[in-house]
Amino acid sequence: LGLTVSGYVTHFDAGSAPLVVQELPDVVGTKIWAGEWMLWETVSDELLKKDSPVKSVLELGAGCGLCGLLLAANGLDVIVT
Repeated sequence: LGLTVSGYVTHFDAGSAPLVVQELPDVVGTKIWAGEWMLWETVSDELLKKDSPVKSVLELGAGCGLCGLLLAANGLDVIVT
């Protein structure tokens, strides 16, 4: 729409998929909560190993879906709800 919006920008290395996240200040729908980052750090260590038997993921109650999107960007088959 041609508008400039100020926000918080985070650069994040997500395996083979670099990510830039821009969160708008004081808008709940644009927040990536700390729990989502902790979930990513926990599951990515195991699921992105080359010898991991996991090839698909179902993420239930995903919020903004960050974890599922990052897993999909790294080659897993993902369903996010």
